[in-house]
Amino acid sequence: MPRLEDLVDTDRLQRAADGALPFERNEFMERLIVMRRDSPQSFDGLSPASKLALGYYEAAQRRAELLHADAER
Repeated sequence: MPRLEDLVDTDRLQRAADGALPFERNEFMERLIVMRRDSPQSFDGLSPASKLALGYYEAAQRRAELLHADAER
């Protein structure tokens, strides 16, 4: 089974959440969001590192959405 580190660059996600890098959509993270919604028991079994990386991803996504909304005004 692949490790989280093999699938995503957590450091990059953290820098994107901080605004140092642009947001890039990640299909693996999108699947984790769906898992959290549709299968919370499975999601609860994920490692803390996976949940932290997902938090960084979602923070970067929100930041990008806010910047995009501000740019459209």
